[in-house]
Amino acid sequence: FSYAVYPADIIQNNPVAYIKIPRSAPKNIIKRQIISIECFQEIIKKYPVDSPYHIPLLILFHTGIRLGELLGLTWEDVNLNNKIIELNHQIAYIKREGNFFTTLKTESSNRKIIIDELLVDELQQWQHQQLLNEESLGESYIYIYRNLDGKMIQQSKGLDNFGNERVHLICTQTNGRAVSRTMMKYCLEKENLNSLSFRHTHATTLTENGANPLGVSARLGHSNPNTTQNVYVHHTEKMQENTIAVLNRILCTDFHKDNID
Repeated sequence: FSYAVYPADIIQNNPVAYIKIPRSAPKNIIKRQIISIECFQEIIKKYPVDSPYHIPLLILFHTGIRLGELLGLTWEDVNLNNKIIELNHQIAYIKREGNFFTTLKTESSNRKIIIDELLVDELQQWQHQQLLNEESLGESYIYIYRNLDGKMIQQSKGLDNFGNERVHLICTQTNGRAVSRTMMKYCLEKENLNSLSFRHTHATTLTENGANPLGVSARLGHSNPNTTQNVYVHHTEKMQENTIAVLNRILCTDFHKDNID
């Protein structure tokens, strides 16, 4: 706008000259970034198997699912034998009301994704550890319930559940209490990351290693592959190298063919 006033001489006054940023505006926003395997290995060392962040971080890195989908993931959603996670709900926080189990962002967000052997092994070990934690804490272990309105309720195992449905969350603390959005935000900020960094990493890593764009889009729960490619995929040096390798292969093949002819 300043340029439009002078030297462009298109308008007489700058309409935003006196606008001030509100004090409530977000500060120190962490930018999305690609997390290398080496970087993630260093991060996960800080959060070993007895940390409440160990399993959530592994799932984010190995699947690229959304934070709400991660926090709402239950053992009923996972088939460890077939290595499949089925996503059809999430946990959403409603101000002044609490956490609720809700439907996913869009229809295309309802999906099944295949998981790798490493993540399967980690989940199997954690499932067993959860049982040991419950056995160790007895009646004081925290059970998680969902009432008829979908609201999450957490209370000691020994208390009356008033007919509410028990939910077997995967991402829990040692005492059975759910890992919260606030906890994950705190953990990620310490590492200068946000949850979308994992989605960007997942999309970029799969794409630069030759995964089909449609498959990557479906895995992330996007209805339009262009969303994945334009928003979530970062063009990396490896992609540049892959591109020139393809070009060299094409040109060399055609050149060789012409010489033979």
